Amino acid sequence: MFDLLGLLGPAIVTTKILLQELWKLKIDWDESVPSEIELKWKIIKENFLFLNNIKVGRHIICINPTNIELHGFCDASMKAYGAAVYVRSIDEFGNVESKLAASKSRVAPIKIVTLPRLELCASVLLVELMKVVIDSLKIEFSALYYHTDSTIVLSWLKLDPANLQIFVSNRVSFIQSNTNVADWRHVRSEENPADLISRGMLGKELVN
Repeated sequence: MFDLLGLLGPAIVTTKILLQELWKLKIDWDESVPSEIELKWKIIKENFLFLNNIKVGRHIICINPTNIELHGFCDASMKAYGAAVYVRSIDEFGNVESKLAASKSRVAPIKIVTLPRLELCASVLLVELMKVVIDSLKIEFSALYYHTDSTIVLSWLKLDPANLQIFVSNRVSFIQSNTNVADWRHVRSEENPADLISRGMLGKELVN
């Protein structure tokens, strides 16, 4: 599926998760897959048809903007983590438009990792995605904001990486080096759009 911007990310991540489940079973190429996996795939495939009903405007900034902000959101579940970046523009009359610019998802490692660490991986992914969007759009943004629903990650970002374990230290150091920590914000889980990409959605759900 050709989706460079990740606009269909929540639907595509369901297939990534399914492929990982299949890989864990270590089935040979000529063996049949378990009926449970086959059923999951059929449901996902049937729901792809609904994606034809999604229309996305090519223009992501309002006419005559007086203020343009970039807002990034990240989230993680035990199965996957992801990030979504939105452009928020305001015109001279105070009208606000917020449009999805890009999203990215990754399946969680097979080796068990704690949820806070996965949230940290999602934060790193967000920083990388934000940089790609900034470099691609070549717009002077009035402000950059990074949103996470993980209070643990926000606490880690305020610490000296030297005092943290290697896994956490490396990622915190990367985030601190590539963003202004003051630009990080807390968002409630139920208001975090990246939640959709971390848990995945069927095509019929994504249309709505």
